[in-house]
Amino acid sequence: MRFGLLFFFVLLACHVSLEAQNVTCKYMSVQDTHLPIYPPIARLAHMQGTIRFSIHVPVQGVAEIKYLDGPNQGVFQTLVANAGEYAAGRKYDWPFGDHHDACDYVLAVEYRIVAPEVNPPNNFLRVTVIDESHTLIEARSFKPTCFDCRN
Repeated sequence: MRFGLLFFFVLLACHVSLEAQNVTCKYMSVQDTHLPIYPPIARLAHMQGTIRFSIHVPVQGVAEIKYLDGPNQGVFQTLVANAGEYAAGRKYDWPFGDHHDACDYVLAVEYRIVAPEVNPPNNFLRVTVIDESHTLIEARSFKPTCFDCRN
């Protein structure tokens, strides 16, 4: 009996997740018009997190972007604003021209501070677009510099 209920709920979860993802999105190609940055204040504060947005690409018009979840309090709002600007700057194309259905997907923009190496440069930044629904921004934390230091 328990196995039967578990099997039913697994099938139900799979069915719901397939319905939630619009199959027309698989034909869509995304062009990033600009890459996100790691805001300097966020790097100084070693702030990390994943910001998720729900994106609706209508048949005509501009994509609608809604914040879903992720850190957004205080200084974390700079990460949300930066990720939102990145999401708003995306352009969408379909191989069949302008004749397409509306498309919905979730975009995750992940900010991560990487471990420092020996004598790392202060400006290390890497943006990796893993796929159209996940972008990873990695940076080393800023290292304080001293121009006129006396020992």
